[in-house]
Amino acid sequence: MSADPATVAAARQVLAHLGVTLADLESDAGVLVSLPTVAEYLPRVIAAAGPGARRTYGTYWERMAAAWGDWPLNRVAASDIEAMKQEMIATARSRRNSRNGRHAGEHVIAAARAFYLAAMVRCRARDTSRWECTPSRSSSASCRGLSKSTGP
Repeated sequence: MSADPATVAAARQVLAHLGVTLADLESDAGVLVSLPTVAEYLPRVIAAAGPGARRTYGTYWERMAAAWGDWPLNRVAASDIEAMKQEMIATARSRRNSRNGRHAGEHVIAAARAFYLAAMVRCRARDTSRWECTPSRSSSASCRGLSKSTGP
């Protein structure tokens, strides 16, 4: 079955826009990109986090490292994070002003979000240069511009 010529032309146009040739696709077919593990990447996240984030999410980042430390970043599934959230809710300390672990569960999600946002923003491209995000002043989580940096 042959492909529609219009579809082939559109695919070639997209590849040209991305700067990718067919030879690039063929030569990289067997190359596996190795990602750091959760334990390897976590120190970078902690170092980049502010004191408030370290205080709020530090406990949950440590638990992520204990549970998934030897897993590559792309192996942790949303269901794993949800399971940790439920565990934190179930084991949260009950105090007079407690909300039955609700905020502990929310902090697990926020800690995972902060961890993976940092991983997505500072990832290595194929040519081993870094891509980093220049967040806007109004929101530290929004990425308005991507700029290529020459960091290590």
